[in-house]
Amino acid sequence: MSDEDFDSFADDLEDVVPDALITDTYLCNLEEVKRIKAASGDKFNVFEWEVIQEGAYVGETFSEMFRYATLAEYQAADKKGQRDIREARRKFQSRLLTLGVPGDQFATMKPSSLIGLKAHVTLDVKPRSTGGFSVWIKGLELADLTKETTELTF
Repeated sequence: MSDEDFDSFADDLEDVVPDALITDTYLCNLEEVKRIKAASGDKFNVFEWEVIQEGAYVGETFSEMFRYATLAEYQAADKKGQRDIREARRKFQSRLLTLGVPGDQFATMKPSSLIGLKAHVTLDVKPRSTGGFSVWIKGLELADLTKETTELTF
């Protein structure tokens, strides 16, 4: 086969069919809040986000995970494990504050009250050495949608 047999070596779908999210800021909807247990036994609070901003990435989803531990698990952990649990707790509480949950209501809030929140989420997307991509949230700001209001119930 010669070069003349190809109109173009690459397809013409660039910017039409994205391979994966790219580093940028997207308007997103918080679709699901859940708790999962990993094969290691660690538990995680998971926020599932969906891009709702019109464009090539609308409908793309990504997750944000925060480790969760009980007091017994914290006490049984070694010093490094305790430090990791404290750091995960701090990050989770920081995210709740960003989502508008008052600090004095962390323990009593209903996770379902967060579903449907809209936010401008800045992502940092990097390829993994094993294939695929890692998606990191670098910033999140609740969207100011004057047409819609979301009432949180705590």
